[in-house]
Amino acid sequence: MSNVLKNESVINECTSLLLKRLGEVAGTGQDVDLGYWLDLYAHDVIGYVLFGSSFGFLESGTDVGSFVESVDAAQPLSCLCAAAPSYLRTAIMLCAMCIPGTLKSFKAVGATAIIARDTTQRRMQDTADEAAERTDILSNLLSRTTTPGDKNVPENKAWFTHNEVVLEAWAGIMAGADSVAVNLRAFFYYLMKNPHCMSRAIEEIQNANNQGLLSTPITYHESAKHLPYVGACIKEAARIFPSFANSQARVSPAEGLTLSGVYIPSGYHVGMNAAFVQHETSVFGEDAGSFNPERWLESHEKSVAMEKSMLFFGAGTRTCLGKNVALTEIHKIAPEILRHFDMHMAHDRPWKTRNAGFNKQSDVIVKLTARK
Repeated sequence: MSNVLKNESVINECTSLLLKRLGEVAGTGQDVDLGYWLDLYAHDVIGYVLFGSSFGFLESGTDVGSFVESVDAAQPLSCLCAAAPSYLRTAIMLCAMCIPGTLKSFKAVGATAIIARDTTQRRMQDTADEAAERTDILSNLLSRTTTPGDKNVPENKAWFTHNEVVLEAWAGIMAGADSVAVNLRAFFYYLMKNPHCMSRAIEEIQNANNQGLLSTPITYHESAKHLPYVGACIKEAARIFPSFANSQARVSPAEGLTLSGVYIPSGYHVGMNAAFVQHETSVFGEDAGSFNPERWLESHEKSVAMEKSMLFFGAGTRTCLGKNVALTEIHKIAPEILRHFDMHMAHDRPWKTRNAGFNKQSDVIVKLTARK
């Protein structure tokens, strides 16, 4: 987490700019597509944290170059290839080139890969002084880049090839923003659907603000320390609507595996869906299907027990590498928006969702009013 917080100042820049843009659209009195703005925010932050500069989405208020749209279009194909056996992936990609509906996904995968490759190549031209000043993830990876067969590489560090760095950059583009945007949309949606929870969260933020406990923008440590109920709402939203929908499988060992009395032969892939596990009544209670942030505040022992069944960032060797980046963003921007704006849904219909690896929502249209 300490390395992530080195980039907190650039996250603050995106936070301040998002608040400015939301203030502008709120001032028009028009309905606001909150989900869209959260998407722009999450992608700009990942640009800063990954590459050292934003993509310019919040500055322009638009999806520059249809970048976000391309990532969305690429995800169904990427999800299918990830779930398919390796021997079928080439056939799937060839089929995608022949079917108009999936051709867009195929092109989008290529477009994001080109962005990752070109950005990495530009950064490799940095001077030593320029590279030393950067704190983004790409700089850290490039500082540990080597070529195959190099015998002068120290053995006490992890080293990467250029292609591996490009792949990491591509993975960050494809997956780094959506987990944040999905969790933020869930947080605000469930608060708006549960007004008593919204009122309590706002009261906690205002009390902490009146006591001088919150900076502008709110820091991660302030949010984690002084806003426990907001933190419980963040966790509960992620529990009831986890962002990642695929099961992150592991392979049973050569001798096979017995789980809960069931024998699984060698070589079988075994995974768990986060939403299924996180709605388990034996762990989360009979109201596991309901939004109830208070469950996280009942006792430390119960909270720890429930935490062990939270898989929205994966677990063990399948834990999301960007988990701390995502948590920092969410714990900073979620209370900040509530500190500055009052909101409620602009319609009575439920949101729309689509599972393509990420469980993405749309139609989170709100009435937004700036607080005095």
